[in-house]
Amino acid sequence: MNLEIIENIILSNPLQKYKPFYLLKEYYKLEGFQIMQASAKAEANLERFIEIVQSNINFSIKENLACLYETISNAIVNVNLDYFKVKTIWNELQNLTWQNFEDFCAGLMRKSFGASSVNVTQRTADMGLDFSGIIPFKSAHSNVPFSNIEFFGQAKKYAGNVGRGDVDAFTAFANRQKRDNRYPAQLFIFCTTSDFIASAKSEISKNHFIAINGFQIATIVYNESEKEGMDAIKEFL
Repeated sequence: MNLEIIENIILSNPLQKYKPFYLLKEYYKLEGFQIMQASAKAEANLERFIEIVQSNINFSIKENLACLYETISNAIVNVNLDYFKVKTIWNELQNLTWQNFEDFCAGLMRKSFGASSVNVTQRTADMGLDFSGIIPFKSAHSNVPFSNIEFFGQAKKYAGNVGRGDVDAFTAFANRQKRDNRYPAQLFIFCTTSDFIASAKSEISKNHFIAINGFQIATIVYNESEKEGMDAIKEFL
C-alpha cells in the first residue's frame, strides 16, 4: 500500500481521527476506482489495512521512527500529525552539502548522545572515518563516568540508499581501528540522509555497527528541538 497516497488524503483534510473505512475508500478512489468500486474494495480489504497499519506502528516503535499512525481499531485511526513536521526535517536534510552533513552528525553526537571531544576528520583521505569522539558511560545520578566509549562515524549524504560497498569500506576501517583502541569499548556508527539496501543492513548487523537512517535522524531532531525544518537542523551544526 502506497503510504504517500494516505499522506495526501490526510493532508487534504488534517484531522487526528479517521475511520479506517474512510481512509481506505479514499485511497482506492485516488487509485482510479469509481466510488462504488472503491467502497467495495475498502470493505473487502479493511482487516488487511488494519494489519498493515498496526505493523507500521510496531516497526516504527522498534526502529525509533516517527509514525503517521498512533493507534488503530476497526472503528478509528488515530493519526500523528507531527509526522509531517518530521518529514519536513527529513526533506531539509537532503539540502545539506555532504560537508555540512558530516558537521551535522558530529553535532548530533554532542547534542543528542552527550558525546565529548567530537572531531570531524579532514575532508579528504579519511579512510572511512568522518567524525569521532567519546561517549561517557555513567549513571543517571552522577556526572563522573565509570569509563568512556570511543566512537567512530561515517556520514553519507546520498539521494539513493547506501550500498554494500560503502559498508564494506567502513568495516575495513573498523577492523583496523579495533587493533589500536584507546578505550575498553568502541562504537562504530553509520549515518545517512537516506537508508540502507538489504545487503548493507545485513553487513551492518553482522559487524554490530549502529546504523541511523535519514528518517530516524529527522525524528531525533524533531524530538529535541523546539524549532521546525531547517531551523531545527541548524541547532545541530
